[in-house]
Amino acid sequence: MLLKIRCSFLYFFVPSQNFLTDVYSMIYTAINVRPHLAPSPDPTYWFLALTYFNLVFSSFPPSSHRAFWLRAKSAKTQTHAVVHSPLLVHRTLEMASERAARARKEPQPVVNVPKLLNTTTGNLLPGPAPSAALLGLSLIGNLDTTYDRRAYPAFSLKDVTTASRQKAGGILLLVHTFGGRLWLQLFYDTEGFGSDGEIEQFWHELGNGVEEFLIV
Repeated sequence: MLLKIRCSFLYFFVPSQNFLTDVYSMIYTAINVRPHLAPSPDPTYWFLALTYFNLVFSSFPPSSHRAFWLRAKSAKTQTHAVVHSPLLVHRTLEMASERAARARKEPQPVVNVPKLLNTTTGNLLPGPAPSAALLGLSLIGNLDTTYDRRAYPAFSLKDVTTASRQKAGGILLLVHTFGGRLWLQLFYDTEGFGSDGEIEQFWHELGNGVEEFLIV
């Protein structure tokens, strides 16, 4: 079931109305860790050096523009904490090892989560919350610094088409600036969603949100 949350453009795919207050919304994004690496004798942009982290928000829809920008500030605060963490490099190496093991389909360690008891009511506390990210977000930045027009004198560069790598059933939103313009590109697994137009609706409302919050 698709529940439309209207703060101009926010859509989430959730199973029930109760889901909105029971758990948080989670979006994953990436950090470029190339500055933490030793300089390469043959620098290239073809090989990415990334690590991933999650942005977590309340699931109820913002009730006003002020609430929307407060949530945007929260995203900036969470990102700053990860980028400037002294454990960033160590966390990146550990995550890389785990992702490589999963890619090779190696046996994963079994983690037994103990059941906790509410000392007030005597009832068992609920288990771990779902941890599936709803959307991937890639803020590529200003590509005018990457593609120098002076290096292509025979061409007139109009735009840049980025590429995506995502898991099955995923949605990925890529955002960058180029040529003095803001570009948004949405990639998704066509086999992972129905034919009811959910993605088309999301894209339409996303455009409305950009116009409402960034242009008007």
